[in-house]
Amino acid sequence: MRRAGPGAVAVVAAACAIVVAGCGGDEGGTATIQYLGPLDPGGTNVAAAKECSDQSNGRYRVTMSPVANSADATRELFVRRLAAGDKNMDIINMDTIYTPEFAEAGWMTELTGANKEDALDDVLDGPTQSVTWKDKVYGIPTNTNVQLLWYRKDLVPKPPETWDEMIEMAKKLPPVKGNILEQGQKYEGYVVWFNNLVASAGGEIVNAEGKPVLNEAAVKAATIIRDVARSGRRHG
Repeated sequence: MRRAGPGAVAVVAAACAIVVAGCGGDEGGTATIQYLGPLDPGGTNVAAAKECSDQSNGRYRVTMSPVANSADATRELFVRRLAAGDKNMDIINMDTIYTPEFAEAGWMTELTGANKEDALDDVLDGPTQSVTWKDKVYGIPTNTNVQLLWYRKDLVPKPPETWDEMIEMAKKLPPVKGNILEQGQKYEGYVVWFNNLVASAGGEIVNAEGKPVLNEAAVKAATIIRDVARSGRRHG
C-alpha cells in the first residue's frame, strides 16, 4: 500500500460501505495503518484487521478506530478530520454516497493501474459505479446490498405483491405482529427507501447529467410512504 498525498486518502468502497486509504507509518519500523470503521457486533472488521496484519509478516499492522454510532454523525466526523488534514486516517469505511463529495474535495487517492484492476476484479456494475467519479476510481467495493421483502410464513402464507396488499395484510394481523418494518428514519435510510420506490415504479430522481427528473413515479413513491405512515402498522 502506498502513502497518499497530503490530506488525501485512497478509498476502498462498497455499494454500501467505502474504505478510504492512505498509509501512515513508524519511522524505521513496522508501518501502522489507521483504519476507521464500525466495530461490528460480530467482530468481522476487527478480525479482518488482525488477519491482514498477520499476513503482512511484520511489514505493517492495522489498528482499528471506531466511528460514530449513526451515519450522519460518522460523516460529520470524517469531514471534520479530513478537512483538517488529519494524518491518522489511512483507511476509512464509508458509505458510497460520499464518493463524489470526498473526491471533489481531494480527500481520496485515485486508484490506477494494477491497484484499480485488483479493486474492480469480479465486481458488479453497480458497486463499480459507486466508487467511480468522473471516470476515476476511488475505492474498493467491500460489499453490496439490495432491498428484500422478509415476511413470516406463519403469519403471511403468501407474500404481498404490492404495498397496498402489504398494508391490508398488516391491518388484519394483531398489533406488533402486523408491523411493517422499513428504513423510515430521517437520514440516509429514508433516502434509500424513497429512491427504491421511485426506481421500482420505473422513474429516476436525477438523470445521468445530475438534473432532477422527478415525475409521476415520485408521486407514487410519496403516496406509498404516506399510506404506510398512516396505516398504524409502520415500524422503522
